[in-house]
Amino acid sequence: MILVAPVLAFGATTAGAALPPRLSEGQAKRIFLADAKVASWLRHYPRSTWVTTAALRSSDRRWQVHVFSGAAGEVATGLVDDTSGAVLEAWTGPQVAWPLARGPGLGGVINHADIWLVFCAVFLLALFAGLSIWEMSGDSLTPDERAHLPAGYAYWVAGEFRLNPEHPPFVKLLCAAPLLFMDLKIPPTQPPAGVTFHNYIARFGTAFLSQDLDRILFWGRLPVVGLGVLLGFLVFSWSRRIHGQAGAGLISIFLLALEPTLLAHSHFITTDVALACFTIMAFSFLWRFCEAGGDGRHLVLAVAGMGLALASKFSAVVLLPLFFTLWLRRWPVRAPAAGDRRPVADRLLASRGLAAAAALLGIAIIIQACYFFSPDLSLYFKGLEAVRANKPVNYPAYAAGTFFVGGRWWYALYVFFRTNRSPGFIAISGHGSAPGVPSTACTGQSTKSGSSGACVSQT
Repeated sequence: MILVAPVLAFGATTAGAALPPRLSEGQAKRIFLADAKVASWLRHYPRSTWVTTAALRSSDRRWQVHVFSGAAGEVATGLVDDTSGAVLEAWTGPQVAWPLARGPGLGGVINHADIWLVFCAVFLLALFAGLSIWEMSGDSLTPDERAHLPAGYAYWVAGEFRLNPEHPPFVKLLCAAPLLFMDLKIPPTQPPAGVTFHNYIARFGTAFLSQDLDRILFWGRLPVVGLGVLLGFLVFSWSRRIHGQAGAGLISIFLLALEPTLLAHSHFITTDVALACFTIMAFSFLWRFCEAGGDGRHLVLAVAGMGLALASKFSAVVLLPLFFTLWLRRWPVRAPAAGDRRPVADRLLASRGLAAAAALLGIAIIIQACYFFSPDLSLYFKGLEAVRANKPVNYPAYAAGTFFVGGRWWYALYVFFRTNRSPGFIAISGHGSAPGVPSTACTGQSTKSGSSGACVSQT
């Protein structure tokens, strides 16, 4: 029986292959051309130009049909089952030349909903970048930019970190990097006798930017647009991971890409967008490690995000307690590695305290790297002190028709609630002020190059 079975199987195969086709070539063509999808697409081409071919595949007894139309070439193709006469596959238009567009049936995934959602996310990020650059082209120099960009160039060229110490150096270094490829001259970095670095930065910035203001500003602002795009990607990725589908990420990135406040700040050489970007980076990757089964790479990215946030804006120091509180309280329990000798990474991940100490060291290294590993290890703390020392004590604030000297603790909350009236915010907060009521808020605030005032009026 064992010897007879292969003979019988071979005989059956041979007999099957010898069976005559059930459909004729003409019948296979007519069935394919009558398919609704094919017929709808072929309306785009004159019938007199159609050339149809059909050939029976002996391997699976299916008719391979091709339709050509003059200069357009092949415009449709598909398979007709010889036994049932059913159209098994029908591809038209771009699907003919691009098999990836045909879907999982031929190994592609382009028609999967998640792929199209990712395409939409890329479109929204491109829209965000385009709007930011368009806004950038019409905005003049701001007082902060007059300090930040020239100071960043001075850091690169002269290593002079006493210029504009009120902000950490990372954003200034990042924005000034494109300027290194331009033929620019740097003014004297040392102030004249009797002039402090704090008072000299405005004069230094004016002299530097006067070389080619528009060109310098354009290339200096572009990295901030890039940070905004990175922020959008991080929000999309985190939202997608939390909710388990790309649609949630798409909604998040839609709200972010068209958010007026973010668009207003995403092209200025300031530290706000960088702080938002790296804060999201730090906490999203920490969440992935602690809550979503992430590995050591996510932990490294979380530490890098916190280090870059601290190297971008001094107010990020308030995030450190929250970051390490979540680190210690939500640290996942890891199974010990086999054997007594474990790799260093495994030993670090086995102890939340040891890993936290390593994270603090990593953050310190990132900050010192932004100061080019200066021998003066206290530059970051000197910058914090400069913020306190150079802040005016009695600056005026205006709200609800009244001037306040020295500011009020509730002023920031007042301005926030009076100037944020988007439907999403109102839905979340459950609060909205009466329509038609004008609101105005002004503040005089210290900048790195002097004092400036800002007013917000909304009706």
